[in-house]
Amino acid sequence: MARFCAVIRKKPGMSNVSMRDIYTNPTIAKLSAHLDSLIEGFVATKREPFHVPSNLSYYTCGALQLAFYAVYTLFGLWALDTGYEWTTASSTALELYARSIVFAAGSFAALTAISIAAKWVLIGRFKAQSIPI
Repeated sequence: MARFCAVIRKKPGMSNVSMRDIYTNPTIAKLSAHLDSLIEGFVATKREPFHVPSNLSYYTCGALQLAFYAVYTLFGLWALDTGYEWTTASSTALELYARSIVFAAGSFAALTAISIAAKWVLIGRFKAQSIPI
């Protein structure tokens, strides 16, 4: 049955025939009627042209990604350094432990909130659309 289906799919206009179609329509007459109904209801899609970015847009995108990585890394290092200074300014071991817990929880909450806020600002409410790649 798989070979039969593969032979049918080689014919022009028959690439959408599935194994299910063949099994649910066991006779040639039923399969023919089923395929005729598929062809009548078939809606052709317009082929999108292939988008090739220019060298300027290609390198600009790479440079912006590198700049974002550098800024985000510097922000992370600044936050880590500030937290380290605040945490080590404690006088007792218990205060050091408490400050470490507060800094870790605060860092997790802040970095999570920054990611979520950036998603909503940059992407907003995403709508499905055709985008050339």
